Amino acid sequence: MTVKSTIADIRKLRIALIAAFLLFAAGLAADIFLNSTVFDKSLAVGLQIVIGLSGLSCLLYCFIGFPRLLLKTSTSGACFDRLPQPAIVLDRQGLIYNINQAAADMVNQAKSSLLHQPIHKWFHPSHLSEQECLLCQHIQAGQELAATDFVFSKSVCQQISLSHLPGNNLNLLLQLHFDISSRKRIEKQMALVIDGAKLGFWDWDYLTGKHEVNQNWLDMLGLAEDELDNYISDWGHRIHPEDHDQVRDVIAKHIKSGTPYVVEFRMQHKNGHWVWIQASGSVVERDPFSGHPTRLCGIHQNITARKESENNLLTTYQIISQTTSVVFKWEVAAGLPITFVTENVLSLLGLTAEQITSKPLLYLNLIHPDDLPVFNQEINSCKIDQKCTKIEHIPYRLVDRNGHTNWVRDQKLISRNEHGQVIGYQGLVTNITRQRQQTSAIRNIISRSMEDSSNHAPLDNLTLLAAETLAADYTFIGEILKDGHCNTLSFCAQAEASHPADYSMPPSLCHQLAAGEICSLPQHARQLFAEDQWLQDHEIESLIGIPLYNENQRIFGYMLAMYRQPTPDSQLTEDILKLFAAQINAELERAQAIKELKIQKQRL
Repeated sequence: MTVKSTIADIRKLRIALIAAFLLFAAGLAADIFLNSTVFDKSLAVGLQIVIGLSGLSCLLYCFIGFPRLLLKTSTSGACFDRLPQPAIVLDRQGLIYNINQAAADMVNQAKSSLLHQPIHKWFHPSHLSEQECLLCQHIQAGQELAATDFVFSKSVCQQISLSHLPGNNLNLLLQLHFDISSRKRIEKQMALVIDGAKLGFWDWDYLTGKHEVNQNWLDMLGLAEDELDNYISDWGHRIHPEDHDQVRDVIAKHIKSGTPYVVEFRMQHKNGHWVWIQASGSVVERDPFSGHPTRLCGIHQNITARKESENNLLTTYQIISQTTSVVFKWEVAAGLPITFVTENVLSLLGLTAEQITSKPLLYLNLIHPDDLPVFNQEINSCKIDQKCTKIEHIPYRLVDRNGHTNWVRDQKLISRNEHGQVIGYQGLVTNITRQRQQTSAIRNIISRSMEDSSNHAPLDNLTLLAAETLAADYTFIGEILKDGHCNTLSFCAQAEASHPADYSMPPSLCHQLAAGEICSLPQHARQLFAEDQWLQDHEIESLIGIPLYNENQRIFGYMLAMYRQPTPDSQLTEDILKLFAAQINAELERAQAIKELKIQKQRL
């Protein structure tokens, strides 16, 4: 409908109304005239009937035309035609009564060609018949339909509503279309991302407390849909009691500030254990008048594995902090800035971890100047070689805050990016100052003892030296017989050498040494060898044993150190035993050669 046609309709209604008025006036005048003159009565009655019916016809035309005019002006005006959304007026037979330009453009047809056409053919999903079509069912029943999503094709999705027009005419309905294809495409992409990342999605109606979640949310807690009430209590009562207040405060702060939040907490699994969750969310809808939140949405991510790794790493750092090994992380920059270090660095450098990382301190400034060239050469060589994944530095010296030097053993792991470029270093720096000092002293002692052994037999002298050096309560030197048993050759108790003691080593310990394995038990030795009565009687708490090899690399003996308290530094003890092993091997081989020579003499 155009503006001109609407004006023409108004003119017609005016003419009809005036004609009705004139006809009724003419009828009244004719009645007065006929009553005052002598006239054929039948002719007069006929004339009055004709005039009256003509007036009634004009009046009826006005009554029928006026509501139609209202309908036309409401659906044919400039506002209706210029609506950006497709809009169609239709009757209960499903025929198009009126249509705006946006709707005609949607199907690439002229407006005039669509009038009185079946709406299902042009504006309803083509894969549905009229009997299956929800829109057609409501149209035939003359019922309104709230905005509902309809899929037309893989790439086209529309939201369509049906509503009655103003007035009392219930035979006509207004059908509005909104293209939601882009929104649906984004929602589908988001759903794929959420599902692919195994993220739990939640949607919280803040006013009613309704709480909807996806399958991933349920799977994290081992739940099924019928195990939820679909209220916020489904989430709230499963949070760990120690985390509940923190989560509540974070969400309350977010609602007040309007910034998205991220919080970590524990939720109870259906099986009873606790699952670590990282939750993020935000207010997505607010009341337009009060500004109060009406809807929140967000995601859950299961971070249990990450938390366990963090706890394991923390435990590892705590264990390392009890040793002389310090964990370092270095940045790849001039001077090797220290970005992380464990707390036990205080004993190495005389500085706390916070003092070192707050600046940060440059590691190269701590290395003794005489050792720096070799250190830099090792770093640069590995940086050039892209296959290099770790560096084992030659021992070097670090200078602490008081100017004292400490010898260290440095083992680094190299981090590289996808291009093979070094992006970071991390590793263990172990203080070996005491070890080097003791090793040097042991070598000197052994060297002197080999020159002067008049007071003790050679093996007993070595056993005594080992006990003194290691501060061990008992030391043993023995041989491993062909039948697999262990036989003690020399024994020292509390720094006093004696003849081989009557000690029967547990078979499991003997077999371990015979197999070439080092046996290191820093504590609980008695509990592990409960069948060994000698260990129980002498209250042995820790022991370390190493196998001895001959020149053909065959195992023929062992050396054993025992303590009545836990071993303070089992690695150091093991290293010192290995230093003694070379001298012991030579002495045992010498003793074996003398023994075989005596046998030969007896045969001769």
